[in-house]
Amino acid sequence: MLPNGTADHKYASVAVMRGVIAVAFGACVLGVGSGSCVSERYVIGTYNRGVDGGVPIDGGMPGTLNCSAANSCRFAADLDHSGVSNLGDVLQLASASVKATLRYRGESARIDGWAGDPGPTLTRGLGEPQPALPTPFTDATGAVGLSVIDTSYAAGPSESGAVGADDFVVEVVLRAAVDAPVFARTGAAFGWSANINSAGALGLDLSDGTRTVRVSSEALTARAWYHCLFWISRAAGGRADCNGRAGALADLSGLGTLGPTGSFAVGGAGGADAVQLALFQVFRVAPGTLGPEADWQTMTRRRFAAVTGVFPSFADGSALPAPDLRNSVALLDMQHLAGGPRRLFLVGPDWARIVCRTDAAGARDCGYLAEPERNRVVDPSPSASTWMASEVTVTVGDVLFVDGEQRMDTLIPSAAAARHAVIRRGTFSPNRQALSFFAHAGAGRLLGASVGSLGTAVYDVTSGQVVSMPANVAASIEDWGNGIFRCAYSVVPGGGALDYRVMLLNDAGAEMFAGDGMTIGAHIWGMQLDLEQGYPRSLLPANAQAAERLTFVGNDGNLPKGGVVSLQLRVLMPPGRRQNDQAIININKGGSFDDQIQMFVVATAGTFRFWGLAATMNRWTCDHPATAVDGLRHSLAAEWGGPAARFWVDGVSVNRNTSNLTPALFTMDRIDVAFSLHSSTYLQGLVAGLQVTGS
Repeated sequence: MLPNGTADHKYASVAVMRGVIAVAFGACVLGVGSGSCVSERYVIGTYNRGVDGGVPIDGGMPGTLNCSAANSCRFAADLDHSGVSNLGDVLQLASASVKATLRYRGESARIDGWAGDPGPTLTRGLGEPQPALPTPFTDATGAVGLSVIDTSYAAGPSESGAVGADDFVVEVVLRAAVDAPVFARTGAAFGWSANINSAGALGLDLSDGTRTVRVSSEALTARAWYHCLFWISRAAGGRADCNGRAGALADLSGLGTLGPTGSFAVGGAGGADAVQLALFQVFRVAPGTLGPEADWQTMTRRRFAAVTGVFPSFADGSALPAPDLRNSVALLDMQHLAGGPRRLFLVGPDWARIVCRTDAAGARDCGYLAEPERNRVVDPSPSASTWMASEVTVTVGDVLFVDGEQRMDTLIPSAAAARHAVIRRGTFSPNRQALSFFAHAGAGRLLGASVGSLGTAVYDVTSGQVVSMPANVAASIEDWGNGIFRCAYSVVPGGGALDYRVMLLNDAGAEMFAGDGMTIGAHIWGMQLDLEQGYPRSLLPANAQAAERLTFVGNDGNLPKGGVVSLQLRVLMPPGRRQNDQAIININKGGSFDDQIQMFVVATAGTFRFWGLAATMNRWTCDHPATAVDGLRHSLAAEWGGPAARFWVDGVSVNRNTSNLTPALFTMDRIDVAFSLHSSTYLQGLVAGLQVTGS
């Protein structure tokens, strides 16, 4: 119910605000009897972001919903909030909490200086930094691009940041480059400095006046975002852990003092591309207090999960998600403002994609996006040799792509009265598929797309509208801001070799026309063909992208052992037909199909289903008539255990689908988010606000 008493079930439980949120749901009892619906009221309270067993994560930000053992909550994962604010300025070691001695946040950088909190204010150097750059986070995290010509920021001699002969930890959140200095604190022959070498490895060089020891990460992908921690222990050694992965241990035995004083320098002359810094901070501790090297990765993984937004808000059991979330880079799309431009960010391996989008009603929401293993089918650039240019000249353009890079090609129609197109011929799949591309208008405003002989869909890339589409074709257009639109053409093409075309049209929509051979018709890039689905998936950054698996432990307190269990979350899915069922949440035993509780999207109907299986037998199935693929965010809630199972979508209950309801299944040990190993494919959409309560 809204505050004025009127009903608005669609967004009842997705509002995020401080205080207690009361949500009205209808309840439907499944089991013996008619399955009639009654009115009930759930209360969603206020939990703390960055809480592990009720303790804030390393000085993390407080959040908005109450989830604690006191109110029978077992597990909560927001999955809608990422950023440096989740890290805080406190490092929680096994022995003590340590506060940062230096902390520089990207959003604090200005063209004329960079204030530390703590740390001396750094003044501008001879280079020209680029402050206020966007980042792949939901909070106010900003980044500063470091000059590749000379020092970006500098400070005179100071004891601030000195480490002497102590142990210490350096933490950075950055967009990687190649052959680039990052920062340095040096004096005479002493000090420490961070840089990325020509192989792409981020290293910390430690100099005691006699020798220099390098603690190095694995090679980082250029222009991808990473979170790295350098652990520097005189006794245990030095190690660079990036994106939660442990690096190689360097021997630091015999390393002397790194100097009592020194000067700061951030950035400096380097390669052609610039490092972007969102955070760097230093934690100084007494020798021997960093703990054993075996414990470092756990702390690294905690902080990596926190900054990327997948550390649970509350966990009665294990809080860390399972390692190896995704063994490849990926693109994360972020819409920082409702209705504002969307931007793509390249992120490194295992970086969970907490993304923000606006739904079909104009409401912005954020959530976790997972996708299966995927491979490029067509080259993203129309200038690639695999695309044939027919009566068009394809050249490098100057329009920036949605990742801020200069990627878009121009299509210039010839002076011949002909069809002007780029064409890819191939045999891919007889099932439903989606051809998509990003476009920016040139002198023309209309583009066409076709597959085989199935007809041309026409797109207006000035107004952002689908002008027309053939029968049996689903065409769509998305506004990504700054004049760039993503156009999609979804169809079941049948078998055999086909021509995939993107065409320039004249303002009357005609395919046959004459250009002048000089004027740019449109700017195009990001061509993609997605197979076995009726909509375009996220843009691939490389030829292969590994599958994503966000999994939490379920059988050590995160799931109740008995009684009634309540589950709630919200989803936002783009419109479009599904080729296969798609899992929203799957609670299972060892990843098996035989024992599971799952919410998922039914492919044939595009609706929601909630079921429970035990020993391969179906114990309940609850189908909801609400559409899951209308482009709107939806609030889902379920309850099972004891004599009844219940399922709500946007506060509206459904009738009983089957009987044969048995006591709840409490042997489950895995919580899989947005995927299932066996019963369904990956969800095409966002999941957020996951919470499990029960005794």
